[in-house]
Amino acid sequence: MKEKLTKNTILKFNLELLFSLLLLFHFNPIFSQKYELVTQPLYGYYDGGRGGNASFFLNDKSIAIDYNGKEIHFENEKYSENILMINPERFRSTLKTTKNNISFDEKGRHLFPDSLSLRYFRKDSIQVVSHNRKDGVLDYHGKIILPIIYDDIKGDYDERLVTKIGKKRQILNKFGNILFEFYDKYDNSNIYLEKNNGFVIIKDTNNRYYWFDKNLKLTEKIYERTINEKSGLFKSTYDLNSQVIIPPIYDHVIGCGSNIYIVSNGNNYALFNSNGSVLIDFYKYKSFGRFINGLMLVQNNENKFGYIDTLGRVKIPFIFDSATDFNSYKKVAVVKRNGKVSVIDLLGNNLISFKYDEINLGEDFLYVKTNNLWGLMNWNGKEITELKYEGISSLSSQKGISVVKKNSKYGLVNFRGKEILPLEYDFIQQYQGEGVIVHIKNKQGIVDKDGKFIVPAIYDEIQIFVNFGMYPKNYFVYSQNGKYGILKLKD
Repeated sequence: MKEKLTKNTILKFNLELLFSLLLLFHFNPIFSQKYELVTQPLYGYYDGGRGGNASFFLNDKSIAIDYNGKEIHFENEKYSENILMINPERFRSTLKTTKNNISFDEKGRHLFPDSLSLRYFRKDSIQVVSHNRKDGVLDYHGKIILPIIYDDIKGDYDERLVTKIGKKRQILNKFGNILFEFYDKYDNSNIYLEKNNGFVIIKDTNNRYYWFDKNLKLTEKIYERTINEKSGLFKSTYDLNSQVIIPPIYDHVIGCGSNIYIVSNGNNYALFNSNGSVLIDFYKYKSFGRFINGLMLVQNNENKFGYIDTLGRVKIPFIFDSATDFNSYKKVAVVKRNGKVSVIDLLGNNLISFKYDEINLGEDFLYVKTNNLWGLMNWNGKEITELKYEGISSLSSQKGISVVKKNSKYGLVNFRGKEILPLEYDFIQQYQGEGVIVHIKNKQGIVDKDGKFIVPAIYDEIQIFVNFGMYPKNYFVYSQNGKYGILKLKD
């Protein structure tokens, strides 16, 4: 009997060990087709903080890991700080000898002399370096684009460069070609490069602004300006002068859309147009919203809310206890009367009856609440789930899917109201891809947009790389027993 019991115990132990190994090395065919471990969990890991350049460690030494899981080792004794990864071909650290920041390739070869110091590295294009308080620009391989003679070099995400040398300013592209240069008028001026529309904005020493379009041609632009702590409205003109539209005698001048400006003095507000004419004088209304789809939310002196057009005419009467600006995408607003909320269109028509305590607008759904419980409603006004959830929110990276919460557990609901992931998870975390990271019983895994597991919830932690330029978006850091590795989702 004793011998049989011992054999059964050994058999049971072997079966449990085999099962653990199947999970660890993912011979399970359900998951092995969906993801793979690029490395085993062997490393220490630093996520790079705000800078986003991460570093792995092995035996207390910084190393890098390429896309295929190959370790890249460096002469760590040269450096006084961690070796941080810019991308799988480029790295940076600080030299012990010169205290300079240095960049180098995967074989440890420095991309420029040790006497220079790296200011910043655009992931796959240029490096700005400095020496003796002078700046220069190198290409990805360390070849000089701009010599190290400039007093200052700044860049933007469109890879334009603003340089200063003496009184001369230049704007150049990443190849060092001059796009624009100037001397006298803008001495000691501040220069701003707008990311979205390509404008170059120059602010001179008298706080006057000048706008240049993406072709670097001077253009007229209206802007707010503060002089002696008072605000006004001005226009930059082609002859490099500023025309006063609203004199700088007010507390604030704020654009609210449709070339109309809210002007405040204390708690009193007025509306002016871009010609400086008064549309609505002070004291008539208590507050203003923004012009969206041609209508502005306004609060009158009886604390009721309504909407006016760009000529100041009342288009939706002042009958609401509270209201929101119109949603520019759906062209609706949430309004409240007698403690209940509804949704109205641009004509003021009620699209939903006044029976809910709260309504939030999502891209795919309306989130409605009554008696502290939430549910989903489609844009036709039909409830597609019961109002039974403690909380509900959209996933910005997942169209048509919402995270729901009940009894302090989380799940997923699709656009039909079906719970595609049961309410049994401790937390759900989104990432920029077609899935979510789920937390359950102190373990984490990845679920796809259909609620099916891509990566089983067997890891202590799964996290995205802060700097997406380091690895493709389907690569993740995972940990087990305090050690880190890399996994990737298969296409």
